[in-house]
Amino acid sequence: MLKFISTFVFSLFLFVDISYAAPASPSTTSSTTPKERVEVASAKIMTLLASKEFKNPQTKAQTIEKLENEVMNFFDFEAFSVRTIGPNWRKFSPAQKTAFKDAFTELLRNTYIDTLDSYDGQKLVYAGEIFSKDKKKVEVKTLFRNGANDYPVNFRMLVNNGEWVVYDVIIEGISMIKNYREQFRGILASSTPDELIKRIKVKATEKKEKMHSK
Repeated sequence: MLKFISTFVFSLFLFVDISYAAPASPSTTSSTTPKERVEVASAKIMTLLASKEFKNPQTKAQTIEKLENEVMNFFDFEAFSVRTIGPNWRKFSPAQKTAFKDAFTELLRNTYIDTLDSYDGQKLVYAGEIFSKDKKKVEVKTLFRNGANDYPVNFRMLVNNGEWVVYDVIIEGISMIKNYREQFRGILASSTPDELIKRIKVKATEKKEKMHSK
């Protein structure tokens, strides 16, 4: 179930049912709350997915680009990338750091786009927020609703450029960052950063080719 949910995360986190919303703690660094950020983003995404342009093969590509931009603005892919490497990050040269972030972001981007056609009414139900003591980070609690079953999916967020953005996702108690970090640590134990970057590029290309073959 973990793998199934994770394939939907980048497309479904925006489909949030806020009927169970609790009052959010104030933030001194952003003009909006995490809950408000999700509400605005979800409205934009839902409008695009429901549009005739998304269903029309001739205009679908342009609509997907708009959907992609919304997600890219909501996720802090740079923070996500750096945290997946962990302590090994200091072993990367500046050029390797840039190459890794670009390759990993491309992989996540292609994974997200590949899930759009798989959406079938699943939702994330908003279940509350837990702020850090300094109010600089928050974990937004949701439930992934698939039919009659609910699975916990939480989003860890921080403020970047005055807006709340996602830097990690916790699915059924398992951190996506930690999951990737363990995989990458295994590769880096016997290979170079360049080899890791190469493998990620291959995966990103496979995802892209899969999208174009549909």
